[in-house]
Amino acid sequence: SAILVDTHGERIIVPFYDKLAQADPESLPTQDLTAFDAVLVDVRWPGAAALALMAARAIGRPAILDADTAPRAVLERLFPLASHIVASEPAAFILCG
Repeated sequence: SAILVDTHGERIIVPFYDKLAQADPESLPTQDLTAFDAVLVDVRWPGAAALALMAARAIGRPAILDADTAPRAVLERLFPLASHIVASEPAAFILCG
């Protein structure tokens, strides 16, 4: 991964995604989310993010997606599951043009 900063102070984080480092999200233990006011996920582990967003919505909690640069298929999968989306300009451009 790398963080790039231009002369105007604008920054972008370029993450490294290693598919081998991600466990099967279906094998994760189910957690009781009722003690939390909201759930916040990002795009780095799409399978787990999808499960967390669906779990939050199932109990009426805000399901917040921090959407950054990711493959279009990942964004298309996660956007409809979120109740709230905070998207970077590149992520918005990927989906909206």
